[in-house]
Amino acid sequence: MPIPAIDRLRALSDTLLVIVFLATLCLPAADVFFDLDPTRLSEKRRLAPPPPVRLSQPLEVSYTAAFESWWNDNFGFRRSLVVGYSRALLALGVSPTPSVILGRSGWLFFAGDEALASYRAVQPFTEAELAAWQRRIETRRDWLAERGIRYLVVIAPNKETIYPEFMPESLNRVRPVTRLDQLVAHLRAHSSVAVVDPRDALRTAKAGGILYLRTDTHWNDVGAWLLYREIVTGLRRWYPELEPTPATEFAPVTRQGWSGDLANMLGMDGRLSEERLLLEPRRVRLARVADPGPRPEDAQRKLTAAERGEPSLPRAVMFHDSFGLSLQPFLGESFSRIVFSSGPTDWRRNFDAALVEREHPAVVIQEIAERFAVGPTGLRAAAPAAP
Repeated sequence: MPIPAIDRLRALSDTLLVIVFLATLCLPAADVFFDLDPTRLSEKRRLAPPPPVRLSQPLEVSYTAAFESWWNDNFGFRRSLVVGYSRALLALGVSPTPSVILGRSGWLFFAGDEALASYRAVQPFTEAELAAWQRRIETRRDWLAERGIRYLVVIAPNKETIYPEFMPESLNRVRPVTRLDQLVAHLRAHSSVAVVDPRDALRTAKAGGILYLRTDTHWNDVGAWLLYREIVTGLRRWYPELEPTPATEFAPVTRQGWSGDLANMLGMDGRLSEERLLLEPRRVRLARVADPGPRPEDAQRKLTAAERGEPSLPRAVMFHDSFGLSLQPFLGESFSRIVFSSGPTDWRRNFDAALVEREHPAVVIQEIAERFAVGPTGLRAAAPAAP
């Protein structure tokens, strides 16, 4: 090839290299301003907002920190990089985050809020801690009893408690007795507080089908219905007329391509998916959506309500965490009126005395997820507590 042709080819390749280099530098910035990245990433948090522009004022530490937080959440093609990183680690059998455990057969488990330590029974409750838990829950029961209101405590078991066979072999249990075992045994031996512990019912029922979601921390509708049945059974000691809606009143429906909160935490929302089982009512629901009353001042608390308008049924208020959301359609059928209050994960603060006084319920139901009942917000951390 003649020398001039070689020089032209070399110049062309150098030009292309410069263009690629400049594009590599400019494309991330262009994505920040024009959202070029086609990858979508669902995150269970609000990304840091851009700090206000202040050209006339000197930079401050707080401003640079705010800018760094915004940039870390919004740098160019971040979503694609997060997903690519997660896929690479998952292909190697490694979880991209310490909060999610990769179990067997595609099952995912949550490791935060001391859930893993509780499962492994690493640190049992002391007698003093169990006595403090008892005093806290009895204080609330007694406050309600002074107003003629019953109190029912409901424990929502962690997924790994019901499905330990899908946990990694390396995460062995240190002791045979968990904190939840201790807590339930202590309350039954030393307290008259009514507690619903559905673990045996769930373990028995799982032989007939999956009760929890593989990519989520929560149960499916069948698991929710089973806990609903256990709650109504627990209430029958006071209200023998209550009957749970039979399972035959629901039609099982499956939905494909559903991703849960654990897949979301891995950055794999819509990419790690499963078949979700739902229970659809075969008839029109008797309960209707109702006005729950004034909006709470606490931004963490959300109210919903259901009414049947059947005066022979009791009124109720239920304080719950995320496990209680799937219980609402079932419980709404069993009360003349029920107000659901979702609030802080610390069950000691998940109580609204003003709501109870306003509703005058016959019973208050307190649902507590296992990891919150036995973890740091269950007892070990000091926090202001309601009655």
